Amino acid sequence: MGVGPGPHAVGHTTTTLALVDGRSTSVQWWYPAAAAGDPTALADLEPSGPRQDALADAIAAAPEPCTRKLVASTTDAAPLVGEPAPVVVFSHCSDCLRYSSSTIAEQLASWGFVVAAPD
Repeated sequence: MGVGPGPHAVGHTTTTLALVDGRSTSVQWWYPAAAAGDPTALADLEPSGPRQDALADAIAAAPEPCTRKLVASTTDAAPLVGEPAPVVVFSHCSDCLRYSSSTIAEQLASWGFVVAAPD
């Protein structure tokens, strides 16, 4: 892996994972994409509702340039096919969310990795 963004565009999607104890958790996936698309507002990584509203408010209140307002990856972009893609499970800090380290996840995906980050 080189320094800086890799040769691939990056997509992301969110899925829900059912846990064995009956609970569920959200998993954010970043992956090499077939083509670049529009960046996504960071707040849009949360589904519509109170959590998304609270995140959007926190982002708006954060001083410039401390908080990233966009992620460089594209929501539900077509995945790159035809190349093997190793999977990295990204374990963030205990106070963080699945997209807290989106910059790292996007960097890895741009170099050909699939990154799974559960809440």
